This record gives sequence, structure tokens and C-alpha cells, in this order.
Amino acid sequence: MADTVTLQQVKCPSCGNIISQFSPFQPKVECPYCHNTAVNPMVTQRDVPTPERIIAFSTNEQDFEKKLIDTLIKRDYVPTDIFEKIRSEDVIRAYLPMFLYEGTFNVTYNCEVGYDEKETVYNNGKAETRTVTRYRPQSGQVQGNFNFLCLAYQGNEVPEELKRFGSNYPYDPQQMQNYRPEIMAAGTDQAPLTVAPDTDKDLTWERNGVKQMEQKAKEAVKNQLSGQKTRHLNVSHSYELRTKGCYVMVPYWFVYYTYDDATRYYFVMDGKGDRTDCTTPVSMAEKEQVGKIWKRFRLIFWLLIPVFALYFVGKWKAVGIAFVVWLVAMIIFALISRSQTKAILNASKEQRLSRAKGLGLMGN
Repeated sequence: MADTVTLQQVKCPSCGNIISQFSPFQPKVECPYCHNTAVNPMVTQRDVPTPERIIAFSTNEQDFEKKLIDTLIKRDYVPTDIFEKIRSEDVIRAYLPMFLYEGTFNVTYNCEVGYDEKETVYNNGKAETRTVTRYRPQSGQVQGNFNFLCLAYQGNEVPEELKRFGSNYPYDPQQMQNYRPEIMAAGTDQAPLTVAPDTDKDLTWERNGVKQMEQKAKEAVKNQLSGQKTRHLNVSHSYELRTKGCYVMVPYWFVYYTYDDATRYYFVMDGKGDRTDCTTPVSMAEKEQVGKIWKRFRLIFWLLIPVFALYFVGKWKAVGIAFVVWLVAMIIFALISRSQTKAILNASKEQRLSRAKGLGLMGN
């Protein structure tokens, strides 16, 4: 296998800046820097290290669009006219560079573990039994394996939201395969935007890998102590790397969109369609409507306290009854408020679903 691979970069023919918001499926691209529109973007080539492995796309642009539509339908407080007023920018279909780290960890811990013990105390000469929690020292060791992917890129060729989403990728060895140029459609008009690593394996490990390994080690300790009361937990660890920064290309979809030509939002999905992240517009009218329901609940919550207090004043034997009646009343009002909120949000979702079908965005 060759030591380098040619990746594509799209540069503005007017100002020379790299254009990240570019889709090979669109006939035109607008430069975000000088706003020049090019029908045939200038594509330059450069040689970078060949990836060792790759996770291939198993979704297409239609799958990405469907996931976005489904998210906008199901998420709460999205405006009902979202599909009439949404404006999308070019979809980014990209491979981001990741480093794979695999190894083992060994954790030594010490803490105090609680146990319940009954004791007898005397109150006004009467013996009473109560349960108290006492603590004793405990220490131990936990060993385990770790494997994860870390983003090997810090530049500005891709949106910050995409970098944050892609900073870590769930490791699944079944999704990986050895790199072959045809997987990325290299050199064809179907090739996605590709980004080369701009940081080394050691730096990426120190910056991101160590934190992930430590987190997995702490989770292993907590799992071993699960179900026990603990305090003053201290851990120390050591590790051994078996795979230190295997270069893997990972697929992503990304798009910016606006609602009512105002605020910019984003939607991102991994190339397998397993994970998504997004921001969405909020219907303030709907949020205020729901807010009024819970404001009314809080008002009733506080008003009933003095009502019951005045009614049962001087009747100390009935205080317990008053509390039970008040508690039952609050539970009933909470259930009613929750039901009303659910009805409002479900009605909004039904409207968005109906409008999406009416615009032909999804099957009937």
C-alpha cells in the first residue's frame, strides 16, 4: 500500500480560501469569505498519510434529510411552520481523521464503604432501636480494556459544531475495514470532503485519549463498588497501549439551516446514521402556553397550604389528615398539568407531521 493518499480540498477561485460548506452533489458553491459563486469550484490536491482503516458511509443524502425531518417533527417546541420556512445550506459529506487507541488499564483504589448497623439508645428512660451507617476502609484493584477513537484535527476547514460532535466516536470493530481508495470514491465527482490529520498521535493521546482512558477506569471502579455506600474515593491508575494512534477515516453528514431567514441552526449525523446532534428553533408561543399550565400548578401548590392551615388550625390531631389531603390534591393537579402539556406538544408534532407530508417531504 502507498504511504500517502491524495485528498481533495475545495478552494475559492477568487480569494483562495478553503471552502468547507461544499457538497459534491451541488452544481454551485458560494465562498463564505468573499461570497463569490463558482459553478465549477477549483479542486486542488495534496498528499497526506494513507489511512490504515476506514468506516464507510452506509447512508446517503436522502437518509440524512429524512433523519433531519424526523427530528424536527419529534422534538418539542419546534414551530409548526418549520418546513415552510426552513432554508438549508449545502450539505457537507465528509471524512474526518481519527486516531484509534487500544490498551489495558490497571486501577488501584481506596475508599470508605458504609454498612448499616442497629444500635440501642435511651430516650427519657425508654430504649429505642435505630439504624446508623458506619464506614470502614476498603481498597482494591480493577483491570480492564479500553478502545476508542479521538479526532485528529484542530483546524478550521470544517464547522466547529462538526468538530465537537466528532471529537469522540463510539468504537465498533465491526464497522471498520482496511482502507481502499475506492471506498472514498477518491478522484471521482462523488468523493466527499476529506480532511487530513493536523496533529500527531502523542499530542492527541495526551489531549483527549488520557481523559477517556481515565473515565473508563473510574467507571470500572464504580461498577465494582456498585450498590455500596462510599465516600472519600481515591484512585490511581496505570495503562499499557497496544494500539497507539491507528489512523482511521470516519464519515459524517452536516448542514446549516435557518428558520424564517433568521438564526442559523445545525444538524449533524455520523455516516452510519447511529448518532445525531442539532439545534432547533423554538416556538415561544407554545413554550409560553406550557409555561402557563405549570405556573397555574405552582400557584395552586402555594395557595392550598394556607387554606389547609387555616381550616385545621387548632385541630392538631387533624394535621396529618390535612397533609395527606394536600399531597393527594397536588398529585392530581400535577397529573392534569402533565396531561395538558403532553396534549399540546403532541398536537404540535401532529401538525408538523401533516405539513411535512403535505409538502411531499415524507411518505404518506
